[in-house]
Amino acid sequence: MKEKSTLQIQLRMTSYHYFYLNRLVVLIREKSKKILPNAKLQQVFLPERFERYTLLRSPHVDKKARDQFARNTQTRLLNLTINNVENIPATLRDLNIFFSYINSCLIGVSVSIRTRSW
Repeated sequence: MKEKSTLQIQLRMTSYHYFYLNRLVVLIREKSKKILPNAKLQQVFLPERFERYTLLRSPHVDKKARDQFARNTQTRLLNLTINNVENIPATLRDLNIFFSYINSCLIGVSVSIRTRSW
């Protein structure tokens, strides 16, 4: 008899717009319920990162003529916990195929994956 164990997968997703992250979370929820019905999904909202840049339009003549730009980075963390996993390598292979499909589908979102089993 094979010993069943727990598998934990942590997805860190970053994007410049929250809409893409929301779409990705919904997609992951739907697909994970189909692939792994006993999986528990927990979403963590990480702080938003603000970057502001100021450029001089005309550096020689007028210092008051400036353009300001801002870039906001949204970050989410998804913890996917799967209990009673019988075949961890096969499950990881299926999930890696699924996550590579996600990376190719959604442009503007970067996903990093960490796994842990015990």
